[in-house]
Amino acid sequence: MVVYRPRRSRSSPRGGICVFAGTRSFVVSSLPVIQITPVREQQYSPPRLPLNGKRFFIWTIGCQMNEADSAKVAAMLQEVGYQPTDNEQEADIVVLNSCVVRQAAEDRVSGKLNALARLKRQKPEMPLVLTGCMVTKQQEKLKQQFPHVDLFFDPSEFDKLQQVVPELAMLD
Repeated sequence: MVVYRPRRSRSSPRGGICVFAGTRSFVVSSLPVIQITPVREQQYSPPRLPLNGKRFFIWTIGCQMNEADSAKVAAMLQEVGYQPTDNEQEADIVVLNSCVVRQAAEDRVSGKLNALARLKRQKPEMPLVLTGCMVTKQQEKLKQQFPHVDLFFDPSEFDKLQQVVPELAMLD
């Protein structure tokens, strides 16, 4: 049941309330009835089932551009059936979106990558992906420093990531 209190106009009496119950409406007081026509229901589409229950975790540090890039990556992963998780321990794929504008941010990314090395040893099949400004500036150095990272990609290379994501989905 929906109760609607219309705005008072010069021609309408005070204090009226219209009550809508289902498709019927009636006036509790002397105000005119306002008929609400239901909007045509959207066509039902079943929700996408998780890809064998696979989940992804994205950790982002940095600017709004990094947030937007992380949203793109999340959309790509969801498109192939991954579901998001807030816990990297539950994830089947982990993506870190990095920043190098300040040393503190770079240090946090390095610390997170070192912490994820332990998780990678426990779950060697879990793809670990690093993207962001850090990759843009020092990709070769990062490959040597963090050999447990499976994929490094520059944010300008989203087309390459779009090719890789379906392949990641095929991994068990």
